[in-house]
Amino acid sequence: MSATQLVSVVIPVLNRERFLREAIQSVLDQTYRPFEVIVVDDGSTDDSVTIARSFPAVCVIEQPHAGPSVARNRGIAASKGEFLAFLDADDLMPPDKLERQIGYLNEHPVVGCVLGRQQLLLEPGVEWPKWCGISPELAQRRPDIAQLGEAPIMSMVVRASIFEQAGGFDPSYLHGADADWLLRARRYAPVATLDSKVLYRRVHNGNLSNDVQALRRSTFRVLRDHMRRLRAEGRSWSQSE
Repeated sequence: MSATQLVSVVIPVLNRERFLREAIQSVLDQTYRPFEVIVVDDGSTDDSVTIARSFPAVCVIEQPHAGPSVARNRGIAASKGEFLAFLDADDLMPPDKLERQIGYLNEHPVVGCVLGRQQLLLEPGVEWPKWCGISPELAQRRPDIAQLGEAPIMSMVVRASIFEQAGGFDPSYLHGADADWLLRARRYAPVATLDSKVLYRRVHNGNLSNDVQALRRSTFRVLRDHMRRLRAEGRSWSQSE
């Protein structure tokens, strides 16, 4: 593994002072080197910026509130890495996340993007999230499945060159900008998924994903827009695989 393979980790944040310090520290504790951390504050009114600036190694960018997609795109524009990774300000990275995913990309040079599995961390008093496909009953019977969980798109580590080809996140999607981006990115390089746990996803009452109806509407729009692009190009869904 080349020591020159810089990874840029982009963290968008909006009023997450309760979680941000731990999120940043989980990146700084990575076993992989070298990396840079870019925190983009999306108009926070709490102490998120102060917390981010308390880490000397972190690059902090401030912008008026414009949404997570704009914040991530600002971070991408400021990045210098050959690879890009993302972390929400209320989530955590396992220490070996970057090492595992960069290692996979180096071993599979044709792959442009690699996802991984997540483990949910429920805050006290918070119910099992409706958006999670694993029922609480199944999670209790099969904790191994619950720990492995699904592969969220923002668990990805991706070659920066793919963003140059596919473009950034579309801010017109309140939800689903990550799914829209992944469908576009698959036109340029294969996407892989590791069975390794690469994300601790914190579940609390302030999660944007708690609005299940909005998630469903966004999913429908993402798929509709993707099909329209395919038709315009004279391609079918199977040809986009």
